Amino acid sequence: MLKKNIGFKYYFKTFSSIVKRRPFILYHKPTLLCNCKCEFCDFWKIKDPNELTLTRENISTILKEGWDKGFSTYVLWGGEPLMVKDLGFYLKTAKNIGYKTSMCTAGLLLKERFEEIKDNIDIIIISLESTGEKHNRTRRTPNLFEKIVDGIELFKNQKNVKIKIWSHINRINKNDFIDVLKFAKKYGIVVEFFPSNIFSDYNESIILDKNERYEVFNKIIFYKKIGYPVNNSIKALKIMRDKIPYVCNKAKISVQIENDGTIYPCERRFVEDMKSYGNILQDGFSKINDKKLYLYNVKKLSKCSNCFFPCVGESVDNLLVSGFVRFLNFVMNKDS
Repeated sequence: MLKKNIGFKYYFKTFSSIVKRRPFILYHKPTLLCNCKCEFCDFWKIKDPNELTLTRENISTILKEGWDKGFSTYVLWGGEPLMVKDLGFYLKTAKNIGYKTSMCTAGLLLKERFEEIKDNIDIIIISLESTGEKHNRTRRTPNLFEKIVDGIELFKNQKNVKIKIWSHINRINKNDFIDVLKFAKKYGIVVEFFPSNIFSDYNESIILDKNERYEVFNKIIFYKKIGYPVNNSIKALKIMRDKIPYVCNKAKISVQIENDGTIYPCERRFVEDMKSYGNILQDGFSKINDKKLYLYNVKKLSKCSNCFFPCVGESVDNLLVSGFVRFLNFVMNKDS
């Protein structure tokens, strides 16, 4: 059955964009600021002098124009979106227009921002690599795990909110995935695993080698088969396990607004030579209609295979088949 918190406008808009073969997921990175200092990610070290501070008028215009262009899903990430002052306004505006709203977070400020965002967020994706004090050490953030638990306790009682976990796998936590799964099972939420991405001159020493990757993801496949809440498809897990090249469809289904306002089809740190769709404040979404630019990016990303984020892994190869299965699972409340 259709999810009550997602309006008919969302389903109609999504279907319409798929039929017209245009992107329908709008990723937005409003800040690179982060309140964690993770061992596997270096975003917290970046100080970008070009980062924009969007006004409420800017936000309203972006979301309205995005909807008119066919976008129906709005995903906030960063950096840490819970550090954005006007986060509540972002989400409320998007929800009022008709978007399905989603947010990726480390979870430190979930409790503090609860009242402000609880009525206008559909999906909260919490990063969790271990449990207890080890998670705090890995992200070098005191009391983080405890704060995550506090946040989950609050949001799990919100019928309109679905919570899921994204879990990077690397040498630090390669034996901790079962603890994460037990934690998720306790709270009735799902987990999506993926190998940590390489950040040059920062985390190379903790990246899984071929044998480690195979061993870990083979075990995750086993735990999925015996009923643990692993949300990745078997196909996606096998791609990660065996590092199988795949056709990435990211450029066909989404665009991303960076913290400085530039628009790309994917994370610019992971894909070289992508072409920008301009700047959101200067060009709006007008350059997304440039067919030559669009086809260049589609071809460029189709041969990428640089990352294994769940948002990529569940839409690889035949987009029509994978997209239909993903959308059907979402409608039936089995997936998000």
